Amino acid sequence: MQIQSSTQQGFVAGAATSTASEGRRDYTNISRAEMNAASKDLWKAGKIDLQELGMLQLAGPLGKVGPNGEFIPFTAAERAELDRQPVDYVSVAERAIAEIDYRHAAGDARSGYEKWKHILETLQRP
Repeated sequence: MQIQSSTQQGFVAGAATSTASEGRRDYTNISRAEMNAASKDLWKAGKIDLQELGMLQLAGPLGKVGPNGEFIPFTAAERAELDRQPVDYVSVAERAIAEIDYRHAAGDARSGYEKWKHILETLQRP
């Protein structure tokens, strides 16, 4: 069983694509490996900050729950397989914002609310 919060369940089927005619990447269908590279590009271009870079690169499941409820990190092979699966990062950001809203924590600077809103705006920007 994987450890996943609702902000991390943005997995969808299909291959990662980019909208070449617009020169814009499709962040609704991109693998974690591709997002790691794309988020570095966004950071280098000054479109996201270092904390937002980390939030994008760490989004998703981190491991499994063992038979006694303990955390078990993914093996290298399991991580590699997950890194190839397409993810809808726009939905990941939307769900993160919704969770923070649900907890009524949007006003808490530690919640990441403003960072997730900025990430969402950046991913949706042409």
